[in-house]
Amino acid sequence: MSNLIIGAKGGGGKGGGGGAKTPTQDKDNLDSTAYANIIDLLSEGEIEGFATPSATGYVRDSDNWNKALLKDIYANDTPILRESADIANIQDTDYNFRDFTIHSRYGTNDQNPVTGFDRIEAETAVGIEVQKNTPITRTITDTDTDTVRVTISLPSLQEFKNSGDIVGTFVQLQIQIAENGGAFLTVIDDTIKGRTGDLFQRDYEINLAGRVFPIDIRVVRVTDDSTDTKLINAFSWASYTQIVSRKMRYPNSAYVAIRVSAEQFSSIPSRSYRIRGLKVQLPSNATVDISNGRVTYTGIWNGTFGAAQWCADPAWCLYALLTNTRWGFGQHIDAAQIDKWSFYQASIYANQLVDDGFGGQEPRFQCNVNIQTLDEAYKLINDLCSVFRSMPFWNTGALTIAQDSPQDATYQFNQSNVINGEFSYSTSDVSTRFNSVTVSYFDMGTRDTAFEIIEDTDLITKYGFNSTEITAFACTSRGQARRLGKWLIYSNQYEAETLNFATSIDAGTICRPGQIIEVADPMRAGSRRGGRISSATTTQITVDSRSEEHTSELQSHSDLVCRLLLEKK
Repeated sequence: MSNLIIGAKGGGGKGGGGGAKTPTQDKDNLDSTAYANIIDLLSEGEIEGFATPSATGYVRDSDNWNKALLKDIYANDTPILRESADIANIQDTDYNFRDFTIHSRYGTNDQNPVTGFDRIEAETAVGIEVQKNTPITRTITDTDTDTVRVTISLPSLQEFKNSGDIVGTFVQLQIQIAENGGAFLTVIDDTIKGRTGDLFQRDYEINLAGRVFPIDIRVVRVTDDSTDTKLINAFSWASYTQIVSRKMRYPNSAYVAIRVSAEQFSSIPSRSYRIRGLKVQLPSNATVDISNGRVTYTGIWNGTFGAAQWCADPAWCLYALLTNTRWGFGQHIDAAQIDKWSFYQASIYANQLVDDGFGGQEPRFQCNVNIQTLDEAYKLINDLCSVFRSMPFWNTGALTIAQDSPQDATYQFNQSNVINGEFSYSTSDVSTRFNSVTVSYFDMGTRDTAFEIIEDTDLITKYGFNSTEITAFACTSRGQARRLGKWLIYSNQYEAETLNFATSIDAGTICRPGQIIEVADPMRAGSRRGGRISSATTTQITVDSRSEEHTSELQSHSDLVCRLLLEKK
């Protein structure tokens, strides 16, 4: 379209006057929008879904998705839907980005393919200008190719008139194919009309199903080449894309398929997602709080497992990693080789509500991690154990875990069951005892690493400032990171002594790593407070020591035991 502007004649004066014509410019009516189809793998295995509930609660949507999940999808670290948006009443101003198409699959074995994302594409650049007497030809030999997409590129399309007007113009082109060396047939005959001062691209898709390969594709310019610098209608063959149609279901893989417009981004945006992740097997008496992943138990566990559920329990996440045959170590470790009862006890302790340090309560330990890289099995197992202060070890043919948690002592050691009655003590150097810890963890609010600093001012005053740094694996809670730092300072300061001794085999068969023991060392206590019974009758007990310094104390214990035995008799 041209807008004609007529200059008004000037009036008065001797010679009169005339207004000059103002040059016009046709509207730029050729706009090309590129779209990027992206598939992001979220997890190997079935997940629960996205983190934000819809207006009616947590909903597992796929093609008919609720808009709540847009709060959990981030493009260039910005949510598509603003965090403050009311899910029940979303306004247009609540969107940070527009023109998004999103499909999600949650990793089930029988999930359907995503329409529009069920093609495999391989683009090949050409980048050659097409002239009338020099058609451009390319050959496709891959017989799996169902469709070819030809992309034509025009740097600009316009004509400059002598009057100064800028108007639209046109260019005609043809796309021809030849099967197996035969004659070329025209399959596309198109004329691009209009005006644009910047790059414009147009795609043409040609169905190759049923044709005989190899197939030659030729782009022909029908319009004469421009020899006038004022007429710009040159075009080039930018690229061609070989497309193979496949109904890709990606079974047992959770993923998101996104179609995004180039009008929103100058390049492919980075993507991140906030999800409730992998479903894992839980005890049959377990209940999960879907809002935070906490596991609670009802009654006594009978040892059986229920249906897989999502949770943030580090004990059962580790158990799933050890037993799953697809993404875990299940092909190397049988479930019968794992002490599930130790995992159950660790889970109870991990899910107890504790003060979060900021006026609320939260589970003691939670596991929120995305494992994306290959790692050594031993290291990964120990990393997950560190989340809930546990240690794995092999015990009587089974893998078990020992947790640093309150428990009763299981055995007492004294001079009578220690070889030569010798206890050897050693302590760490004061300079190695930390009183300030910087704990790094993942902050879900900023979606970046955050740091929590914990200090013991009394110890700093006493010993001087001594700091260290630690990473809280799988931690997304500031409170949990703070508790880790406090635990490290306490352990480093008050568990700084090491005791070494050799014992008999009877004690070695009872004690296990991680258990609490009692030590009765007369060199520390100043008197002997433990020993063995050499023999006993219903009226008399003979102890293993007859030294005078111990006789009185041991005799009183002996008399007490005898009285108890007689009363029972």
